[in-house]
Amino acid sequence: MSENGGEPESQCTQLCRSAEGAAAQGNFEESAGLLRQALELEPNNADIMDCLGQVPLEKGDVEEAVAIFQQSINVSPDGSFVKYLNLTQMSTGMESVQLYRRACQVMRQQLAELENRKNEVFAGTVDTQMNDIRASLAEALAAIAECYLTDLCDEPDAEQVCESVLE
Repeated sequence: MSENGGEPESQCTQLCRSAEGAAAQGNFEESAGLLRQALELEPNNADIMDCLGQVPLEKGDVEEAVAIFQQSINVSPDGSFVKYLNLTQMSTGMESVQLYRRACQVMRQQLAELENRKNEVFAGTVDTQMNDIRASLAEALAAIAECYLTDLCDEPDAEQVCESVLE
């Protein structure tokens, strides 16, 4: 049974919970193994891919992390915005800005969907989710401006882009 006494958890959910626990204890190899098992059960689950991509990212294996996050994007481009934010850590310049912009698009889509669902579910939960996404959106927009203040400062429209993303 699940923790809340409802339906039993799927094997995949159990593997993901165990992987989360292993990662929290610093056992990244164990976590990766459990996530790979979960991915075998649900090969098109982008959420599992996003979690799995964190492991090589933590270990500094950029190539593997990029490959996993790219696979997640291919499977679910409008799923979690976090995959895009993770990829920005491994990119620079205009590529980084494009990833931030895509993350912002996904965040805005999620905010609109949550706004539409406010009446269907407990509003306090939705408000908390929306506030978290808004905070991430503000950070991403500030990061775009920062890119134009550093790496892309010589771009002809750098000043205008900074102003527009911060409005």
